[in-house]
Amino acid sequence: MKIKEKASGPKKISVNLALQGGGAQGAFTWGVIDRLLEEKTLHIEGISGTSAGAMNAAAVACGLIKGGHEGARKELDKFWGALSGAAGAFNPSQTWHSSIKGNFLGWSPVDIYRDILAQTLSPYQSNPLNYNPLKEIILKTIDFKLLYNNKKVKLFVCATNVETNALKVFHNNELCEEALLASACLPTLFQAVKWKNSYYWDGGFMGNPVLEPLIYNCDSKDIIIVPINAIRHPGIPKTAKEILNRINEITFNANLMREIRSIRQIQQLSEHLSPENPFADIRLHCIQNEEFMASLGVDTKYETDLGFLNSVKEVGRETADEWIKKNYHLLGKEMTMDLGLWRMDEP
Repeated sequence: MKIKEKASGPKKISVNLALQGGGAQGAFTWGVIDRLLEEKTLHIEGISGTSAGAMNAAAVACGLIKGGHEGARKELDKFWGALSGAAGAFNPSQTWHSSIKGNFLGWSPVDIYRDILAQTLSPYQSNPLNYNPLKEIILKTIDFKLLYNNKKVKLFVCATNVETNALKVFHNNELCEEALLASACLPTLFQAVKWKNSYYWDGGFMGNPVLEPLIYNCDSKDIIIVPINAIRHPGIPKTAKEILNRINEITFNANLMREIRSIRQIQQLSEHLSPENPFADIRLHCIQNEEFMASLGVDTKYETDLGFLNSVKEVGRETADEWIKKNYHLLGKEMTMDLGLWRMDEP
């Protein structure tokens, strides 16, 4: 008598996530991941994140460990809900914006005063007590004990060493509130974050996010990149704020663009890479919405109103849904990323 084999169910598709930073605009990534987690066959092996991407990464990892896909979605909701509860802590003019009908972000008296202050005083002068509202939110929403030495999700959080100009990648057993704060430490807003005997600024200066740890430490060959900063931004920035915003977009995209280019050059120049070579079968994917992200002003990076965050999240969900319908079946098989958009030279 022949014994029937027990059905093992749909085959799991293992991927890594690379999450960019961008302040409150990281709610777009919240939406993207929320939609991805609806795919029951998806398995997330590793996550690399910087700044807001690091917050999303830590929340997702905690949730996956606690309760799988639904647990991850709940933890993301918890983090962004807590962020929205800190109304005005990141953007003091938020109360002004919500009280004036038809106002324009960036043009309130509070905005103007804040910008002048930021260009005149350093965080060591304007914020001598080193208050950072993000610290309270992290402590309320991220369970670091869960992340230590867990075998479910590999985490890589990026920060920039202020004194050595070196990239620091925090692994699971190093993750703590200082690591996440360091990854999101914009030097014009916050004092450098101390971890052990070194000081760190935002990881976006060196890797936003960095892909290499995913390539060397994970078995999955598929990396889904979720960018926040627009690569192409039509029109010439003319105001001081617009110019600064575009400088930040270019700066925080540069290292990721170089890394993507290097991966492709290694693959193209080495036709017969050994299967053991970690770069051999790397497949890059990208879920982005250039037009929408370019339409958001720089001040929205500090806008924590729940209505705004949910609207950005919804765009992220819609963008991910379109990508899934078009590309999900290609995961594990071929690269789907439009590399032309990520060129660093004129075509």
